Parts: sequence; C-alpha cells; structure tokens
Amino acid sequence: MLTYGDVLRKVVHFLLIVALAMPLYWKEIVQTIFQKPYPPTLEAFADPGVIYATVVIGAAFMNAFRIRSPIPREKLLEFRKKAAEIGPFGKKIEELLETMDSLINTMQREYERRAGYLGLVYGTIGVFTAYTLFGYEVIYGIAAMATTDIFSSLIGMAFGRRKIPFSNGTLEGTLAGFFSFFIPLLFVEPIGRALVLALSASFAEAYGVEDNLSIPVFVSFISWLLRTL
Repeated sequence: MLTYGDVLRKVVHFLLIVALAMPLYWKEIVQTIFQKPYPPTLEAFADPGVIYATVVIGAAFMNAFRIRSPIPREKLLEFRKKAAEIGPFGKKIEELLETMDSLINTMQREYERRAGYLGLVYGTIGVFTAYTLFGYEVIYGIAAMATTDIFSSLIGMAFGRRKIPFSNGTLEGTLAGFFSFFIPLLFVEPIGRALVLALSASFAEAYGVEDNLSIPVFVSFISWLLRTL
C-alpha cells in the first residue's frame, strides 16, 4: 500500500540522485554560472571521483554517528523546547524543528531506524564505484536510479498484484520502472541499446540485494560493455 511517507521518501530520493549527477558536469555548471573557466587552484576538487569519494566519506560518518551515538528522543524534545524560548523567532524555530522531525520519521523505514541511513550510504557507494570502474557511463546508472528505482517502487506499492518469481517486486512495478527508463532513453540512444539498458535496470531493481547499490553499478557496467563491443 502506497503511503504519504513513501511518496515523500521518493521525492527526497530523486533530489539526492540529481545531486549525485551534478559532479559529472560541475565544470560546465560553474562556467555557465560565472561565465569564466574553472580556477586552476580548484581543479583537483572539480574531479568527479574526488567529489564522490568525499560524499561517500561524509555519508559513512553520518551513518556511523547515527548508529553509535543516536540522539535520545527526550534530548530532541528538550532542544526544541529551549529553541522556543530564544527571542521573538524562537517559536518559529521550534515549529520548523518539529516539522523536520515529523518528516524524517515519516520517511524512515523501520530498518533505517535501527541501522542508520543505509540508502544514502549505499547510493553514494554505488555511484562512486560505478564512476571509478566505468567513468562517465555512470550517468546511465544514475538515470536508472532516478527512473526505474522510483517508479518500480511507487507503482508496485500502489497497483502491484502479481509477484515476480524469486523477488519482492511486482510485475506492474517492474513494467512501470522499465518504461520510465526506456522511453527517455529513446531520445538519446538507439533502440537496441536503450532496450538492453532498460532491461538491465529492471533486472537489477528486481533481483539486487540493495537497489541503491546494484542499479548504478550494474547499469553502468552494461553501458560500458555495450560501448566496448
């Protein structure tokens, strides 16, 4: 059954995926905004591999802190109460903190409450690994995460009735995920290549142990393999 928390989770998921694509075009983005070449002193930091490695380390630290030093619920409530007493905007700050806390609780799955932000960690590791192994082919893995992963989950939860053998996925969700990736690919890729990439994304989503890890790595690998054949 599809819930508000599931939809909100996928919206945040999509925004994070878009952010993961940005390092691939960071130089072009900066040059477009500032109308000048990238400063040579920052050239190393413009490398997507460096950016992805930094993001992986940051996500891992966040997850480790979340597991090893969780903030008790009572402390959060106490902090919000103190924030409400700070000046004329204190109440607004307290309301903002309450809203953020409510949204996080709505989005989190039960296993994430126990084990931390696994989706964030696996997603960044998957993209970093795919870029390290297959270079800019990672963009297809990122695109598959933004389409196949999201639509398979949402449509599967809302309308899924027929289970796929040896998988927790549904036929309805898998078909939605396949076409959500296949149709956009037709605008930039030959139909044969688009078909194989979309099928690989659906396979990784249905049978991968963790789709945030399996989809970017497997789809990027298939894209790289198709170019080398």
